[in-house]
Amino acid sequence: MLYAKVLEIYFDWLCNEKGIAMTPDEMLKDNLRKVYESQPTDVERKRTHTNWLHEFINVHLVSMGQAQGSREVFSRRVEPISKVGALRHTDNVLACIRNY
Repeated sequence: MLYAKVLEIYFDWLCNEKGIAMTPDEMLKDNLRKVYESQPTDVERKRTHTNWLHEFINVHLVSMGQAQGSREVFSRRVEPISKVGALRHTDNVLACIRNY
């Protein structure tokens, strides 16, 4: 699936299901603020974008009947914009997909 289409699907889901309307630039800035401007122990705030991605991949896409391989493709496309400035968790996200 094309990178732009995956992002469109993810941003539509954020807007329609979560009520979060951001441009990609706003999302990057929001994530950077949540990661770097929060207290060191405010893990929930730091993980906001990671949690959104996890819910999208492991709840929404599963409910849509997407196979593991498709969900991995979505994860690899969306993950860079949801985790800019944060530690990379690709292996953890993919492990969650495989074990779901």
